[in-house]
Amino acid sequence: MQANINPNVASIGPSSLDLTREMSITSQDIPPTSFSRADLVFEGIDHSDDSFEALIYFNNPKANYRTGRKTEKGYVGFFNIFGHGRCFGAPGHCDIPNRALRHDDLREPHALTPVQKRVVVTEALRLALTESADGLTCIKVVPVQKAKEGKQHRKSATRLLRFGRVRLKTY
Repeated sequence: MQANINPNVASIGPSSLDLTREMSITSQDIPPTSFSRADLVFEGIDHSDDSFEALIYFNNPKANYRTGRKTEKGYVGFFNIFGHGRCFGAPGHCDIPNRALRHDDLREPHALTPVQKRVVVTEALRLALTESADGLTCIKVVPVQKAKEGKQHRKSATRLLRFGRVRLKTY
């Protein structure tokens, strides 16, 4: 089974990106025993800026960069993006060419081609589907950056997370 979760293609820019996806997936929609694995698949992630880590929470729309990694606060996993930083080349140097690779084209894709990340959320999805009649009501993604030298806390990196869509896949 596969569920698209509010594709974000139209609102990729950092000023309009909403990192909370509200939904209603109950145990009647996906019985907890009907799958052996569940993944959140983030597609089209832009990695042309700074590096960051994305923390993922289920059923905690108030999660932020200080929430931490406690299961009881809805934490389910993370992915990291190794960013390339700003482009220092000539104008157009970092533009991604608009070409599809052919089967016999041996060239590597452009270094800034958007990437895909997969996060295994099997047990967290089962827990969300069984602990409440409402099931899975929201997915919150919280991007954070490394703490600056001499600082104790990391900082929010909301402006850095830009992606095409996220899908929930069960197998």
